[in-house]
Amino acid sequence: MTMMIGEKYWQRLAALTERYAATAPGIRGRVRAMQVFAAALQAHHLPPAPLPRLALAEDELAALLWAYPGESDQIRTLDHLLTEFRHVISREFGVWAMITVPFVDTLAAAWQDRRVVELMAGNAMLSAGLAARGITVSATDDRSWAAANGTGAVPWYPVQNIAAPAAVAQTLPSTDAYVWAWSPDGSPVDWQVLQRLRAAQFSGDLLIVGEYRGVTDSAVFWNHAHLHTTPLTRALNRTLHRFDLVNERAFLIS
Repeated sequence: MTMMIGEKYWQRLAALTERYAATAPGIRGRVRAMQVFAAALQAHHLPPAPLPRLALAEDELAALLWAYPGESDQIRTLDHLLTEFRHVISREFGVWAMITVPFVDTLAAAWQDRRVVELMAGNAMLSAGLAARGITVSATDDRSWAAANGTGAVPWYPVQNIAAPAAVAQTLPSTDAYVWAWSPDGSPVDWQVLQRLRAAQFSGDLLIVGEYRGVTDSAVFWNHAHLHTTPLTRALNRTLHRFDLVNERAFLIS
């Protein structure tokens, strides 16, 4: 099924919501949450809250198929549109990590006295949020994904054009914490960064947001990373709700 982008996506979703919401009223709440999320990103604001689970529940799907026995294709299309929301957002806004106000509030409270560098920052949404909360932060990215999608096309915050390993080499003496969200899966740049930090015996935080052995970061990175569960990661992960197939989490790495 082809993914629809932008206005066409929202028009189709609105039409199907209007058609089926009487039988599955929870659809309206999902779509409203999606609209609020997208509107915030459009305005370069952090979304105010995490998304709810977007896919149709089994009982909703069964009720719809029973009520509309000749419309299974349209019902499946509705479910597809709901579950493809992350991809729509990534194409429209160059945003992959679904970071929200509660996440950044939690991280900023823990890092008030830290000097932070965001690696592979993309549009630097996370850096913008931290800076707005008083954190000293620099954003870096080599813009290698800009040609493929909107990643890095319209930064929210000044981004230094530099690859992650080189950024670490330049900033180590003046950095207390590094962070990245959604390092490209299959690229060993994350492992290169981790090796540099280990070689330098970096004692600060390395925080990443992604999916463990899933759609983010490289296999070699996950094979060698030491994951730590702390009060900070627990608090951050309470703000990362699983709304689609991706189990996005925050990890402290050494």
